[in-house]
Amino acid sequence: MANGTNRTGKTRARTETEDSLPGICIVGDQGKMGRMFSERFRLAGYRVSGVDRSAPDGPASAPDEKGLAAALAASRLVLLCVPVNALVDALAFVAPRLDPGRHLLMDITSVKSLPMLWMDEAYGGETIGAHPLFGPNPALADMRVALVRGGKAKDQSCAQAEELFRRMGCAVFWTSAREHDAGVGIAQSLNFALSAAFFCALARRRDIKPFLTPSFKRHLESARKHLTQDTAMFCEFTAMNPEFPAALAEYQGVLKEAAGGKLAEIAAEARVWYEENSPAG
Repeated sequence: MANGTNRTGKTRARTETEDSLPGICIVGDQGKMGRMFSERFRLAGYRVSGVDRSAPDGPASAPDEKGLAAALAASRLVLLCVPVNALVDALAFVAPRLDPGRHLLMDITSVKSLPMLWMDEAYGGETIGAHPLFGPNPALADMRVALVRGGKAKDQSCAQAEELFRRMGCAVFWTSAREHDAGVGIAQSLNFALSAAFFCALARRRDIKPFLTPSFKRHLESARKHLTQDTAMFCEFTAMNPEFPAALAEYQGVLKEAAGGKLAEIAAEARVWYEENSPAG
């Protein structure tokens, strides 16, 4: 029986169930999400192989071809842990080296319509899109993953993908690429765009500073990470989300209603979020 490593780093005997789990190749294992997945999949009992650029010096470094070949030989699942703007290049490097009869290819980008199309065009085998709805340091309660089935994905592969995330403690749900992008277009992209637009407008009117209230400062603080750390990421996947313009147009329609004197009605309708999550709801 093979051995593994537990949370304390001590060697322990692997179970037959763990030995039967598919191997995983994580492309981009030195990124924040790649490192997190590598660690948590190992803790869940999987055999994980990682590959990244051959030198940690950014885009100029060359891909690690030998490392990829070894990782693929030991793996069934191939997880592309790269941002959406790097996915096409990653596919150009990885897809020709995959075995369509063996490898299940997955991504973790925050949009799905275009990435699913790119994966299916670049690779003749099975594909599944995954979107972890959390960052590299998640709380257990926040670990939810959306999965999108590729056109050639078989039931067994879908079950393996679902088990992969469930074993690391995630709640998993299946959706279509369009439904996913429509939901993300509102919950993430529109949320980011509203914060950026609101505080941009206020920055152009610096004379309001004497009137700032504690509630405004809490609003400002809640948007800090969006506007100071994650701007590039949000701009990238928002620009590639075909459903975002519709979400923005819907919001613009609500603003017109507010300007037309319906602000009280809009506020009453907005209270559904608090009513649905109240203890008595």
